Amino acid sequence: MNLKGEYILPNDEIEQERLDLMHHIWRIVTGTLHLAPIENPERILDLGTGTGIWAIDMADQYPDAQIIANDLSPIQPKNVPPNLTFEIDDCESLWPYSRPFDLIHARTLAGAIRDWPALYAQAFEHLKPGGWMEVSDFRQKTYCVGGHKPGAACVQLAHLWNKAVTSLGKHSNPAALHKQWMIDAGFINVQEKIVHLPQNPWPADKREKELGAYVMYFILESIPSYGTAALTRILGMQRVEAEALLASARRDVQDTSNKFYSIVHFVIGQKPPASTSDGPLAS
Repeated sequence: MNLKGEYILPNDEIEQERLDLMHHIWRIVTGTLHLAPIENPERILDLGTGTGIWAIDMADQYPDAQIIANDLSPIQPKNVPPNLTFEIDDCESLWPYSRPFDLIHARTLAGAIRDWPALYAQAFEHLKPGGWMEVSDFRQKTYCVGGHKPGAACVQLAHLWNKAVTSLGKHSNPAALHKQWMIDAGFINVQEKIVHLPQNPWPADKREKELGAYVMYFILESIPSYGTAALTRILGMQRVEAEALLASARRDVQDTSNKFYSIVHFVIGQKPPASTSDGPLAS
């Protein structure tokens, strides 16, 4: 487990493969590495980088930019592009950077952050005037076309996971709040893209069916990762009871008669240009 036992996901090889699969899903959905309209960036910061796969791809795409990526867990590869630096750090601590960034990026940090408004305030402070922030997150809830069957295990599991994360003092379901938090922090040109992702191959459309297959595999790997520690270590559920609920949730996801889907929010916002924003990192 990660530092201080507060992050309830593992950081083992299975979890790393899951994070890399999520990167692939994001690329399919957006068709790009970033939605923020940056040009010739000089400095980019990736918060909670995980395996570092996004930062590595960005370093390859922008070889003249300095990329810094941080995470609590040292699970990133050693052989990386020369313009990329990984740091072991908590993105909620005071940032040490003296030079501002063109882009600050964070994704799927639901359950990892205590104070999102404070994080946005730090990000705003550390952006160049005219720089961008980009955040994306799943809503921590499973939706179903036509409504859930009574007693659906995935509904119970999501409720209990949210309860466990909240008990640790962290925000369990921030996805729908990012847009307003950005606005409140002073960002302008805030834009939000909301995407529905099928959770298994139920759609008739070929592309959506393929996407659903990827997402289903991602979720099947996520269920024990998200569920085991949350149910047993945090909520005190007996392991046998927890494993039964997790197994039922996995069966539900694989049943294509359940037209499950996730909702993902992609949000970008810009720090006002220098004429209207002259903070201490503006130069």
